[in-house]
Amino acid sequence: MTGPQDENKKDYSTYSWYKIDASGKKQLTSVKTKKYTEVATAQGYYSYQLVTENSNGCESPVSDVFKVFVLPVIDITVTAANTSICTDVGSTTLTAKTSLKNQNLVYQWYRNGVKINGANDETYNVTGEAKAEKIIFSVSASFALNPNSPVTVTKEVTVIPQATKPMITAN
Repeated sequence: MTGPQDENKKDYSTYSWYKIDASGKKQLTSVKTKKYTEVATAQGYYSYQLVTENSNGCESPVSDVFKVFVLPVIDITVTAANTSICTDVGSTTLTAKTSLKNQNLVYQWYRNGVKINGANDETYNVTGEAKAEKIIFSVSASFALNPNSPVTVTKEVTVIPQATKPMITAN
C-alpha cells in the first residue's frame, strides 16, 4: 500500500500506519514510510488506516479504512488414472485436486510447457499419443479474481510403444 504525497508532490515527514484487528482495535505498526507492505498469515479481510505528519509537525486526520482481502493459498496436486499408456490406443485422465471448496478457480493445462488450447477444466484426458516418450503435463490454477498469480504443478506420463500386430505363420 502506498500513502499520499503533500500538495507539492513531496513525501510527508512521517507516515503512521494502523492495522485494525478483528475486534476493531487499532494497532500502530512500526512502519513510518510512505509504502507499507505486510505478509498476511491467513486469508480474510485486513483493514488499515493512515495518519501523515507534515514537515511542520502537524498531523492529518485519520484516513478512511482501506480494506484488503487476502485469498487463501491454492494447494493443488495432480493425480493420474495411469502414469503409463500405450502409443495410439492408450489413455489416462489427469485430475487437479485442491482442498479449496466453493472457490472460483481457473485452470489451464500444458503439455511439455506448451498451452493446450481449450483445456480449462479440473480434468484433462490424455489420448492418441503417437510417439513413445515421457511427457510432462502441468496444470496452472488461479483465482478468477487474481489470474496473475497461478500455482502450477506437474505430472509425468510415460508413453510406451504398443505391441506390434502379431502375424500367424503356418508350420
